[in-house]
Amino acid sequence: MASGLCPSRRWATRAGAALCACLLLALAFTPARPARAQSDQGMSAPQLAQGARGALDALLAAYTSGQTQQAETMLDIAMIGRQVLADQMRLSLSQHTQMRMTLRDAQSTVGDDVVLLSVNWEKRFLLLPAQSPGLRTGHAVFMWQRGRDGWRLIGLSGDSPFAP
Repeated sequence: MASGLCPSRRWATRAGAALCACLLLALAFTPARPARAQSDQGMSAPQLAQGARGALDALLAAYTSGQTQQAETMLDIAMIGRQVLADQMRLSLSQHTQMRMTLRDAQSTVGDDVVLLSVNWEKRFLLLPAQSPGLRTGHAVFMWQRGRDGWRLIGLSGDSPFAP
């Protein structure tokens, strides 16, 4: 997948993968929170996972409906590869219509206000201008962080569902 990208995108993909690998290691050495334990704000691990999944669903809904500005507000400003991801969203929307995203086999790993969501995804669309049907599938790991103003996507590794 990375071989077809220009050098700057290949770097962003590698950097994003390296960031997620570092964050995964940080989570691995963070003591796991039992399902019944409460965080400082009174949220349990399942509630945090549910909140991050809701944020992912909102991001994908904004993307598939063509609201890229709303989708971009959910990306953390310091996220490595943020601009590449935003560009992929815009390019994909210019090439595809009637997109539908399906997530399967979602698994979550919860840390302190950080949630990793690992999902298999499927994107169905009509390819413009001929409106021929298209299908893309992949596996991605989304890293979400809960802040004062809601959930922010801080990392994405694997196959990007936003790529054209």
